[in-house]
Amino acid sequence: MQRSGMASARQLSLPLQAAPVPEVPTDALLIEGVPVPLRFVRHPRARRYVLRVSREGHAVVTIPRRGNRREARRFAERHDAWLARERRALIAARSRARPLAIGDTVLLAGRPYVIFGADERTPALRIASAVVPLRTAAVHDAVVRWLRDLARTSLAARLYQLAALHGLVVAGISVRNQRTRWGSCSTDGRISLNWRLVQMPDAVRDYVLLHELIHLRVRNHSRRFWREVERVCPDHADARRWLRDHSGTLL
Repeated sequence: MQRSGMASARQLSLPLQAAPVPEVPTDALLIEGVPVPLRFVRHPRARRYVLRVSREGHAVVTIPRRGNRREARRFAERHDAWLARERRALIAARSRARPLAIGDTVLLAGRPYVIFGADERTPALRIASAVVPLRTAAVHDAVVRWLRDLARTSLAARLYQLAALHGLVVAGISVRNQRTRWGSCSTDGRISLNWRLVQMPDAVRDYVLLHELIHLRVRNHSRRFWREVERVCPDHADARRWLRDHSGTLL
């Protein structure tokens, strides 16, 4: 980063040379200086290009029926900043692969809670004044199972509440262990949600729910879509910033 108002105070002993640009294969993208494999998947029912990051860290572009690889590559290149963030989150998640244990913290509604031993065999969470036993000595699995059970009920209830508030009808809800998305909305009005939403602050969770609900009206991410998001969620930029900066802290 260049700082204004600073003069060069030292003479380099060797001429400054530009770093060599890595050779990028035709089936890859250069993301933060690293060639990232690029894969294309053609889907006959897709209506638009869709970009995701695979578990291996590859960029994957879904091509709609009338699309082509050249435009799919341009689409991925336009979203290189998003790809970089998703890959950083994936790397952070892998670095946290160590299972949870007694004494670790876990996020719930954006707040950290300490896992402690309720007795010799049962881990527990202390949430406000309540102690929540987790039923099994396998700490990590117990925490994840409890959070997923909570997500199935609380996320569905909140989504239906927001849908009614904004005059929208949801055909169905599923809560899944999604790895690359926080949520999705199908063409038949069914919404799928990532169970990790229960770990986020309420305002961030609601932004994701509203984002998917607005897709019931506007299927793409056009200006009209974002105007609708702005109308129902004025603080959506703050929520998106939280997702960008903290997604690597979730299970």
